[in-house]
Amino acid sequence: MATSIALPPPMPTTASGENSRAGATASRTRSTSGFASGGGGTQGGDGSSGSGGSGGAAKPPATDPDPAPDVRVPQHFVGTWSLASQYVVLQPHTVVIRRVSPGQSAVTLIADVQGSGHCEYTAKLSSVADGGNRINVGTAVVDKARSGAMCRDTDASFFTVAGSGILHDVGPAHGSGYRYNRA
Repeated sequence: MATSIALPPPMPTTASGENSRAGATASRTRSTSGFASGGGGTQGGDGSSGSGGSGGAAKPPATDPDPAPDVRVPQHFVGTWSLASQYVVLQPHTVVIRRVSPGQSAVTLIADVQGSGHCEYTAKLSSVADGGNRINVGTAVVDKARSGAMCRDTDASFFTVAGSGILHDVGPAHGSGYRYNRA
């Protein structure tokens, strides 16, 4: 019988080798991760397959073209803010805003009011609105450990971008809100 020098010698086959090769072929034809296998892979004895062929390295999938919107407090609100007017006595003089998700404590309001003493409040982020130019917060709850006995919870409110500062709108009885500048 003549032997061809162009073909490799026949490989012995065993049941496990056949099953392994069948598994390697199946894994090359059904990719669920989006990666293409290079052709011509070899099967190792431990059941893992090597990759080969001229396909080069597999490329990672492209990033999602429409990622979920960031619902956290926008970065331009984050920081410490001071009340712009020194003549507003019942409003918090300092506001600290943190970059958190809805349901987390986003805002700390600090007020020193004659007759009431020192008051600190914490409000949770309800939502981000108006393309990131407004943050809505829930009721500002008194931090009893840091506040005097006369301090009371306040209503839900919101903050909006106002040029280089922010406005704190606490309801229609307070006009267009109170302006705060970076501290």
